[in-house]
Amino acid sequence: MDQYAMAVFRNLSPKNPVRILLEPHFEGLLNIDKLGDALILGGEGFLPAASVLTKEGVRTSLRAELSVLDHHWSPAADLLPKLPANHFGTAASAMWTLLSQYATHALQRQSTELSSYSGEIEDLSRELVARAVTTDPQRMAIGTPADLAHFCTYVLYHCTFYHSWGNGKQYED
Repeated sequence: MDQYAMAVFRNLSPKNPVRILLEPHFEGLLNIDKLGDALILGGEGFLPAASVLTKEGVRTSLRAELSVLDHHWSPAADLLPKLPANHFGTAASAMWTLLSQYATHALQRQSTELSSYSGEIEDLSRELVARAVTTDPQRMAIGTPADLAHFCTYVLYHCTFYHSWGNGKQYED
């Protein structure tokens, strides 16, 4: 989420409705990830120390993984079949639907005000395309209100549900 947080902070003014929607979910993200980078990925980090990957190998693998991700993703394509013990799949689908409705409603409610920030949204889109590590950078563009709602849903999903499940909930399951 760092790439999205940095693009939002660089391109959207504090009063922009999209920034207001997303900013609370970025709280501490950059500082936590900077610390995590050193602890997990760095030269003395867990992955280079506990695997066959060197520091550069970890970064190459991370870049390859990120190259197939973009904000047009949704959990539906990656979910396991519905199995009795697959609590993640059920929860992920429900949260995606909920967050999609929330983001769409929030943006529609602010549509008049949001139109005065169209230049900032275009700047955000250009930065996402310019800095993309995906195989198709143009997929990072935000060209329509539906793209913007999907972008917000993607960010909210990963900053809330996906992060908390991956860092805590899986232990219960």
